[in-house]
Order: sequence, then C-alpha cells, then structure tokens
Amino acid sequence: MKQTINLLIERLLPLPHLNLKQVAKRTLASDLFQKISATFVVRVLLMGLGFVNSIILARILAPEGRGILAVATAVTAMGIQFGNLGLPTANTYTVSKDPTRLPNVLANSLVISLGIGTLGALVLGFIFRMAPEIAPVHGTTLTLALMAIPLGLAYMLCLNILVGMQKIRTFNQIEVGSTLISIGFVLIVIISQQITVDILLGASILASCITLTWLFINLRPQMNSALQPSFDLFKENLIYGIKAYTSTFLAFLVLKVDLLMINQWLGAEQAGLYSVAVAISNLVYLIPTTVGNIIFPKLCSIEDWKERYRLLKKVCQPLSLLMVFIISFTAISAYPLITILYGRSYTLAAQPLLWLLPGILVWSIESVFRKLLASDGYRIEIIYAWLAASLTNIVLNIFLIPSMGISGAAISSSLSILVVALVTMTTFYRDRKRQYV
Repeated sequence: MKQTINLLIERLLPLPHLNLKQVAKRTLASDLFQKISATFVVRVLLMGLGFVNSIILARILAPEGRGILAVATAVTAMGIQFGNLGLPTANTYTVSKDPTRLPNVLANSLVISLGIGTLGALVLGFIFRMAPEIAPVHGTTLTLALMAIPLGLAYMLCLNILVGMQKIRTFNQIEVGSTLISIGFVLIVIISQQITVDILLGASILASCITLTWLFINLRPQMNSALQPSFDLFKENLIYGIKAYTSTFLAFLVLKVDLLMINQWLGAEQAGLYSVAVAISNLVYLIPTTVGNIIFPKLCSIEDWKERYRLLKKVCQPLSLLMVFIISFTAISAYPLITILYGRSYTLAAQPLLWLLPGILVWSIESVFRKLLASDGYRIEIIYAWLAASLTNIVLNIFLIPSMGISGAAISSSLSILVVALVTMTTFYRDRKRQYV
C-alpha cells in the first residue's frame, strides 16, 4: 500500500525519492503546517459555534420569527456575495505581491464597501419600496438587513487583506472573536428579555462595527503611509476579481445545479438525500480549501516560478497522502456514519457520497495547482474550464439522473470536476515546461 501511494504521488509530482516518515516529520515541523492546522481547527470551531448560535436563535424565536431572521440574513448575504465582484481575492493577491500598496488597498476597500455598498443598499431599498410585493421582508427588518450589506462587505474585503499579509494568527483570532461577539450580543438580548428579530439584527450590526474597528486597529500599524484611494489599482483589482468571481460562480453552479435538477425530476425526498451527501463531501473538502487559502498569499509573494513550484511540491506531498486517507476512511464508513448521524431514513445518501468522493480527491489536488496559476495573474483558462465543467455537468445530469437517480448526479459532478482538473494540469505543465526551458 505504501509503495502504491508513493508511486501515485511521484507520478503527480516527480521526485527523486519520497519517504513517508520524512515527509511527515518535515511537514509537522514546518511553519506552513502550523498555520494550516490552526486555521483548519478554527474553521471547525466556527462551524460548531455557528451550530450553537443557530440552536440558540431557534429556541428564543418562534418558527415564524426564525424564518424572518433567516430571510433577512439571506438578503444581507446575497448582497455581499453579488456585490464583492471577486475583490476579496484581488485584495489578497495585490497585498501579497506588493505589501507597500496596503494603504491604497485598504482605502479602496473602505470606499467600495462603505460607499458603493451603501449606494447599492439604498438602490435595493428604493426598489423594494416601489415594489413591496417583491420584497422578501419589510419595514425595519428590511432596513436593517440592507444596512448590514456594506458592513459585511467591508469585513470581507479587510479580512482578506490580513490573509494577503500572511497574518494568519490575527486572521483566525478575528474570525473566532467576531463569532463570539455576535453570540455574546445574542445572549445580552436574551438577558434583557427584549427578543425580537429587529433587535437581534441591530445587535448583529453593532457586533459588525466592533469587529471592523478591531480589524482596522490591526491593519493600521502595517501601513507605511496615509490612506489613499487609487483608481488605477481599483481597475487592476477589478479585472483580476471579475475573473475569480466568474470562476467561483461557475463552480457554484456545478455544485448546486444537481440539487435543483434532482428536486425538479425526482422530488424533495431524493433532493434531501443528495444534500446530505453533498454536505459531507463539503466537510471533506474543507481541508484542501484551508490549505489553498493559506498558501495562496505565500505563492503570490514569491517572484521565482521555480521556487513556487518547490513550495507546491512540499504542500502536495502531505496533502495527497492525507486526502487519500480521509477519503478512504469516509468511503469505508459512509453507510454507518450517515446512519448514526442522520438516521436510517438517510442511509441511501451514502451511495451518491461514494461517487462524489473521487471528484473531491481530484479537486483537492487540482485546487492547489490552481492557486499556483492564480498567483501569477488569474488565468482565463480556468474560467473556460469551469464553463466547460458547468455545461458538462448539466448535459450529464440530463442523461444520468433519469437512469441512475441521485448517484447519476454525483457521477456527473465528479466527471465535471475532472474536466477542470485536466485543463488546470495541462495549463500547469505547459507553464512548467516553459519556465524550465
């Protein structure tokens, strides 16, 4: 088994010799591993805190109130998602490449989020006021949901600046602190016995203001000059950000269109089973996601391509081994794991999960290579890859869902991810060959 794994990884990343014990020892001792492991623990902790917060809110609000709060939060989240235009990733890229541009990046982030974000929220408010029948929530609740958009956008943009500066410890502290502050305000509302959706939203906005202040306090000492907006930098970041945003959106389609098509053709019950399989696969993918987010600014900060490649090899060796182990364990324990966690009625979700896991393994390694390509300017090939994957996924779903059910949808997703991996690896090896000529 050991020789087989070594051979697979050597084919992926040619090395003169690979010893698992040496890889493990070197990995555990590295600063990069410590940052990745700490960030992964924080991600898991945040998921746990989010779960606790959802339980608290569900218990203090009636189902109707919980529904209104969820919709209002969704309005804010959608505003942030559609309004960021990929600029958080662009902020990480720019600050990693040139830390001296921090004052310009931070100033632009504040102008975009608090200026343009506020303007966008006002436009939405005007539209909903003129056509109240399309407004998801109304009155003060809608106002508070819209007010949270520029604050949430500012938080996202500024937090990614910390990632670009490789201030991972501060990044993790603020992420956990932000969640704890929010939970703290919820508890204060409970103690005051003034429990309404609007008060909870107001408390959330106040928590966001505190977190933003904390972020700014940590960023301010890193600047070598006063805040200075730069329109030229904004244009550069927007070009990079739009490319990243487009890829993210297309990847989102690959992951979500399956569920919509299953719900339409097979019904809500089968969609529920498939959603469990997707949720577990997302947990597995949390590890390479964390790895990619940590190494991206480091790759951007390295000028020499060959040095970036060496870093990539150092990361991919242990990541490949870890993902093979985790995915193998998940596959072996899929049926009992799902039955224990979700109940016997969800046991059949294990079948599509098994078909999703090969795609997750391929995606785990491909995503790291994609970070290397993105560290030298976002590549148009990646956008084409996700576009091809999205179309492939839809076409395969049309044929496989009617004949194979939710397992067919899982096979479609894995094959679609393979399309992205093939394009990414082809682009990577073409670049590698050019660099080593």
